[in-house]
Amino acid sequence: MRIPSVKTIGRLKKLNGETITTDESKAIRRAMENKKGLIVANTILDGCGIETIGLPDGCFENCQTPEITIRYINMGDTYDTTVLKVNGQYRIGNWGDIVERFDR
Repeated sequence: MRIPSVKTIGRLKKLNGETITTDESKAIRRAMENKKGLIVANTILDGCGIETIGLPDGCFENCQTPEITIRYINMGDTYDTTVLKVNGQYRIGNWGDIVERFDR
């Protein structure tokens, strides 16, 4: 499984706007390796919980994608950078851009 680098994870900000420390980035990465990434990230980021979005088969234009499941840390805004787990793969990004592509 590919896991984001400590540097990439370091782009995350806590709910209060503070940038996370290198040690916190490393802790999140270790947790991702042990399949507890969302739980640990939610605690460190002081997030509003873990939420899930399910997108149906073939939902993207001109694409026959399988059903997509997105789990993410709710950081209060659709476009806030957060920890995502898309079909079992950890990513750093926002879920708003993914859902916008679905709406096309």
